[in-house]
Amino acid sequence: MEQWKVFVAIVEHGGSVQAADKMYKSQSAISHSLKKMESTLKHSLFTVEGRKLTLTPLGKLLLPKAKSLLGQATQMEVLSNQYRDGMLNEIAIAVDVLVPIDLLQDALDRLAQCHPGLNIRVFETALSGTKQYLEEGEVQFGIASTLPTGHNLEPFISVPLVCVSHIDHPLQQMGKINYETLKQYFQVVIRDSGKQALDTGWLGAPKRWTVTNISTSLHLVLEGKCFAWLPEHSVSQYIKEGKLAPVPLVHGKKRGVFLQMAVSGKYSLFKEVQDMVSIFRDVGAKYQLEQELNEELDSSKQALTNEPIGVTE
Repeated sequence: MEQWKVFVAIVEHGGSVQAADKMYKSQSAISHSLKKMESTLKHSLFTVEGRKLTLTPLGKLLLPKAKSLLGQATQMEVLSNQYRDGMLNEIAIAVDVLVPIDLLQDALDRLAQCHPGLNIRVFETALSGTKQYLEEGEVQFGIASTLPTGHNLEPFISVPLVCVSHIDHPLQQMGKINYETLKQYFQVVIRDSGKQALDTGWLGAPKRWTVTNISTSLHLVLEGKCFAWLPEHSVSQYIKEGKLAPVPLVHGKKRGVFLQMAVSGKYSLFKEVQDMVSIFRDVGAKYQLEQELNEELDSSKQALTNEPIGVTE
């Protein structure tokens, strides 16, 4: 197991030196472990290209299996620590930062009522972070747009994102804006909390600030420093107050991110996990219904605004 950990660490951290640093081992220990592993397998797992280690075809084939193996081992250890007389005393979950905090709080409150003695550890993630936690066996339940195969998946909610800036930002003074104009201004984006280094931003923006959470992004937008694609629920109040406004784009003023739920199969038989999934399913359905009603209301208001007013004598 330790050799597989070394193999995965070398890949994820970009080399044996970096892997040694992350695993608190000497570089010679890492190299010895890799050589011993390749000797046992009778095949090389890496080739050296310049100063960089590159996976061989066998290495590429074994990498996902190694990750799965390590994830299952972690899950076994976590499960044994959490188990008590047929029940769980703790559940670890990973939730994407796009999930509204009110929705998450509602779900946790309901779960606490059903299982008062159950502890919940919440990992707040962005992009591939939830996927990584599930693959590595660190959590038993996750919500994100990108989730691993081999887990029980089901739809959750769609979160609308709006491109916004401060009301006094130059973007608000230009009329209809295309993406070429948008390139000239700073955009703030959320950093991937996983190891895949994905990005929440529009990749066409060369001027970018990258932060780790939505609150920092929102603060910078409110200060008039930049524009950002942010969840509609996080900016709607500021738009009503006249502090922020949607950027008047010609196309693509709003986009949605589809989130799913995932449960590790080993935990799906536990009553606590079943109740948690049911609760999140209910609060997600309630949120989605409210979104649909709001969209219908907005459409009705828009139709009334555009309707010609008749003049009578």
